[in-house]
Amino acid sequence: MDGYGIPYEVLLVPQGGIALPQLNQTNGDGNYGLFLVISQVSYNFGDQWRSALTQDQWNAMYDYQTVYGVRMVHINAYPSSQFGTEALGGCCGAGDDQTVTVDKNVAAEQFPTAGLKFPAIKMTGLWHYPAKVTDSGSTISFMTFSPNSQYTSTSSGGVINTFSNGRQQMVFFTSFGTWSAVSNYLNHVWINWGLFGLFAGYRRVLFNSQIDDLFLPSAIYGTDGGTFRLRPSDVTEHLSWQADLNTRLVSGGNAGSNYFIEFAFNGNGNFIYTQTIGVGKTCANPIGFVRGEEVTPLEYQKILGTGTDMWPPNSTFTWTLACMKKDPLVLQFMDKTYRDAFGLMSHTFTHLGENPITYDDAYREITFNQNFAKLATFTSAAKWSGKGLVPPAITGLHNGDALRAWSTAGLTSCVGDNTRPPLISPFNLYWPFITNMSSNGFDGLNVIPRFATRIYFNCDTANCTLQEWIDTSAGKGDIFDLLNLERESTAKNLLALRQDPYMFHQANLRWYDVDQLTINGNTKRYSLLEMWVESVLDEFVQYVNWPIITKKHDDTATAFMNRMARDQCQYNISWNTAADQKSIIGFNVGCQTGNKCGVPIPVTIPIGNSITNVGSFKTEQIGNDPLTLWVTLTGAIKTFTLTTPIKLTATGGAGLKVSSSSKVSSTTKPTSTSASSKPNSSGASSGAATTTTTSMMATIAASAPSTSITMRTNTLVTSTSPATTTSPLDPATVDSSGAGGSSSTDLADQSSAPSVTDAAVSDSGDDAITANVRASASDVSPANKHRRRDQQIHIRHRGRRHSKFKICSLCG
Repeated sequence: MDGYGIPYEVLLVPQGGIALPQLNQTNGDGNYGLFLVISQVSYNFGDQWRSALTQDQWNAMYDYQTVYGVRMVHINAYPSSQFGTEALGGCCGAGDDQTVTVDKNVAAEQFPTAGLKFPAIKMTGLWHYPAKVTDSGSTISFMTFSPNSQYTSTSSGGVINTFSNGRQQMVFFTSFGTWSAVSNYLNHVWINWGLFGLFAGYRRVLFNSQIDDLFLPSAIYGTDGGTFRLRPSDVTEHLSWQADLNTRLVSGGNAGSNYFIEFAFNGNGNFIYTQTIGVGKTCANPIGFVRGEEVTPLEYQKILGTGTDMWPPNSTFTWTLACMKKDPLVLQFMDKTYRDAFGLMSHTFTHLGENPITYDDAYREITFNQNFAKLATFTSAAKWSGKGLVPPAITGLHNGDALRAWSTAGLTSCVGDNTRPPLISPFNLYWPFITNMSSNGFDGLNVIPRFATRIYFNCDTANCTLQEWIDTSAGKGDIFDLLNLERESTAKNLLALRQDPYMFHQANLRWYDVDQLTINGNTKRYSLLEMWVESVLDEFVQYVNWPIITKKHDDTATAFMNRMARDQCQYNISWNTAADQKSIIGFNVGCQTGNKCGVPIPVTIPIGNSITNVGSFKTEQIGNDPLTLWVTLTGAIKTFTLTTPIKLTATGGAGLKVSSSSKVSSTTKPTSTSASSKPNSSGASSGAATTTTTSMMATIAASAPSTSITMRTNTLVTSTSPATTTSPLDPATVDSSGAGGSSSTDLADQSSAPSVTDAAVSDSGDDAITANVRASASDVSPANKHRRRDQQIHIRHRGRRHSKFKICSLCG
């Protein structure tokens, strides 16, 4: 849901129970478009496991579904008759495994907007319950577990129930984990099925490999003073490879893909080359420093106004274009063919660490590189980013003098380092971190998150990065073991729709004279960057047919800032149904800030559908991705009509009236339904037309309006207390209330994250080694704090995750 930007609400359900929020508004509008239930919200009550929700509360949600036609999703449920199945057992212990495959025919019919491919994916680390369908009249299996040493034939891993009254639910008989690529893959199944492919938010994969230190030489790990500087032949290879990769991505099924490399350059490297190697040595000397850089702690915060200049006094930019052209690498990047094919941005002029430096030195570092870029015509490049920065070794982010210098020079953003929590947004992983006076010494610079990899900054060959991984990060195996870890972690990030760039360095592009290697069945020379990209994208494209897009840094920063801005508008959509309540015919778009928002709101339209009244609003569709409608809100709700109505299977059961204590009583039948956004404290019906909001939590349905109902698409996530483990309900231990229970051996989530035995190099100081898998890797928005705590328990202690209960009308 966070990846799509779909609104949702979270409800923690303690063991003693809790009242459901109001499900409908006074006028009969429904508040939610989807219910998501984790582990059946169950607790260990000593003698048995049972749900913390009462049967009346379950019935209230079921009635709401019947009236409004919204769907329910169960994750980590135990197979039983209520799901049209029976359990065959549990799986898998250490040394055993199964694969899971989504049925492509069911996917094409039930959730085509997910854009899936259908590989057999290992369930390693995810405890699950192989099942047998026992009621084929109401139940279809949409995913299958493979045979293994414990189970000799295939079994169901998830089903879709359609009951006689039209109520529908999707049920997963497996635990999920935020560390798991297969979990992130399966999330797209229930999101797109549960919300009919129509929701506020959108899907976009951004994949950016940023190459730091262009024009500088790099000292190479494991050598006695050896260095490497990129050569024109290496760049020519990467230009050709980049074009070929895009052709293969499109022909392989990921239409619309457009990947390119982005370089962050240090202009002083040009003059180091011309002075020491260039013919005649006629150029002015490069900038040099008479004393070594001051070494500071990683998160060192400098006192404002302190420090001593490192740059020579009265420094001025005196180099000429003729001097610059003595360097064949710079000359190559000035060629329009190369210049416009790659992204270009600043990495400062000399790469001087900026934690302790003065305002004047920081300003020179930026402005000298800007002068270099102008002279080299980089500022005219098709993919030039003039407002962003890769700080040298990601330093200066707690130096208010440096940040002020960057801002004065026209910069508005820089990249950070995801191995350093102080540089990550404490509110939402899909937002930038915004610097502040208290911890950074300057307010308002946008820090864009960036991933480190196991391709080290000071390595130019596979043997080098393998050896450094073994020496510094407890790595084991060969280069393919390293790349397999990168495949898994990067696919997980991309499937979670993380848009953070990835960090590389110029030495990683050495190609001309490296040994051949076999990657994905092809034997030839690969640079470290090439073998990494080929490996991780080969993994990713097995899962989905989505386009893989690169945006230059400035555009990526804008995407992060716009995401934060629209989230703060608290936007939502509501579904409108036909008068007979049998279909969704359109939707409304609004937000909680007076229906005004400074950035457009994205709405995903189901595959094969469109809008009849787009008007002046922008639409976007890339490759196999669904159509996105971008709605600008200027003070009024906007209403749109679908070209093809979306059929609802369950509508028109007895209308519901919900009291403040969440008790449900029948009222007259509504005549139509739709969707809107925020729960109302009253459940009384006004008899007016209504809507249904697409939130991730559904509240109980409304009483009879005279014409139509609107249904909100907000999401309510309910969960058990974060300190308690939960289990799905085993009907063998059903209690007297009928809620059901489970034996203590049925774990809510026996999935355990892979052991963290190795690390990735942080760009902070270019030598810091930090854990590549962090417990707080996702779900850190205020509404999801309980989810972050779950993850900490799950990853650090390999424990069971707590059950969550999400009620949703349109979620993702």
